[in-house]
Amino acid sequence: MCIEDHQVFDKDFFQNPPAFLSKPDLTSSSYLANHNREFAQFPIKYNNSLTWHNVTGPGFCGATHPGARKVLDLFQQGANIIYNDDCLYVNPSERIFAISDAPETSTYARRLLTHIDRNLSDGCRDLQDIINTADRTIGADDHATLSLLHIPCEQTVHPPKAWIFIAGDTLLFHGNRFNQKLVRMNGTQHFIGRSGGRCEPQVVDLVSGDFLVIASDGISDVRANDDETINESLRNLTDVDDLYGSTLAIMQECNRTVMGSRLNRANGDVLGFDNVSVLLVYPEDLSDCVHNETALLGGWKKALGR
Repeated sequence: MCIEDHQVFDKDFFQNPPAFLSKPDLTSSSYLANHNREFAQFPIKYNNSLTWHNVTGPGFCGATHPGARKVLDLFQQGANIIYNDDCLYVNPSERIFAISDAPETSTYARRLLTHIDRNLSDGCRDLQDIINTADRTIGADDHATLSLLHIPCEQTVHPPKAWIFIAGDTLLFHGNRFNQKLVRMNGTQHFIGRSGGRCEPQVVDLVSGDFLVIASDGISDVRANDDETINESLRNLTDVDDLYGSTLAIMQECNRTVMGSRLNRANGDVLGFDNVSVLLVYPEDLSDCVHNETALLGGWKKALGR
């Protein structure tokens, strides 16, 4: 398993900033003058420490990003923190993959997935009980979404099965490379912490060519135009022979600078109004990992210290 960090903005972004970042007249007020002088220092003072992350292993690749436009908006509004309240979890040895999204500035998504990881490490194998115990005990103020995929090893049944848990508005899609379909799966609309312990798994048959996509709701910016659905955009960007390249393409598409008319955005606008996370899983390429190595990415707050 390999984890990489990437800068939120590439080195050329601030040399040719998009139109909406045009600076007002620095003489208009002392506030604007100070604000824009500070903004001019953004790439020097902060950009090297602002990163998004991806994780790669046999049969899977995932990434989580704080959202390019969200980062810029928070900075321009004078916020003292930058945050990514999405959290991504991979457990290759148990073949468990999940994304959780919590309310703004909350780190509960990370705490929820840490709870699941800790219970699995302690030997508990009843995922439904682990999830519903968390749901009953955390309280409604600490709620979060959850989309979790479990593909058990050494299945004796045919076709093999996948267990899927969906709570809230995090997304999970089931696709197949041969029939070119990608279908969104539905679950409970109640977030973990507000569903009363009623999160139940869906069991899905897996056939040759199947793949699964888990994503947070920030994935909506992936659409190439107003007429394309999220399903269509993700299907067009997903290549199971290159999960790493597919993941990077999805992240870039969700956080790109818009040139020309797209999604009713102004020319030169920047996408990424929300944090966005995605996990691509191709079951046929998953290996029998004997190492109990797991990864938790996202679910952080970073003080700007200004």
